[in-house]
Amino acid sequence: MQSLILIAQILFLSLNSSIPTIKSIGDEVYIGFDNQLLIDLKGCNPEDVNIKISSGTIAKRTDSTYSIFVNIPEDEIKVKLYYKKVICQIKTIKAVRLPNPEIAFENLDRTISKAQATQTGKLILKYPVSYSNIGVSNIISFNAAIEDTNGRFLFSTYTRGDALDNNTINMLSKVKSGTRLIINNIITQTSGLGAMNTPGTLTLQIVD
Repeated sequence: MQSLILIAQILFLSLNSSIPTIKSIGDEVYIGFDNQLLIDLKGCNPEDVNIKISSGTIAKRTDSTYSIFVNIPEDEIKVKLYYKKVICQIKTIKAVRLPNPEIAFENLDRTISKAQATQTGKLILKYPVSYSNIGVSNIISFNAAIEDTNGRFLFSTYTRGDALDNNTINMLSKVKSGTRLIINNIITQTSGLGAMNTPGTLTLQIVD
């Protein structure tokens, strides 16, 4: 009987164009990320709207924006949208682990000239285009090292932010062609999960 009542409530609400709906979330959420969920309130009082999920945690950011956090892979997570304590929409998603990103500088490929040292742009993480619902993750620090053609380290520094610092840029202007710039130990931060280490290494060959 209770299931029939629930179905009747959902059908009744679904015929009402003024009820809130889930506006934006993909079929997947990603472990270790702030996954954004948008609600179209359609003029409804946000105090009458509630979201629950069957696994993970959810945090309200604004009247119409929520963040979903998951820690383990899940094949089926139910996202339930309530309006005035009645379920008006159910969305099924899965929690997956992202592949390691490609590490790159905005303005470079696989080499860097001495003249480009001040024009590298920001360090970025690039994921396959099929992973389209990735939340905001900011690079807050990384390690930069310079290695000569014989594999000896000439310079190493811990860098705050997402761009090369002046010390590294100055060193790059003095080294020989064939030397390598190595970027690793990248630390990112999201609004909900704090600082995290991103695996992977970027190696750029220095050319004249």
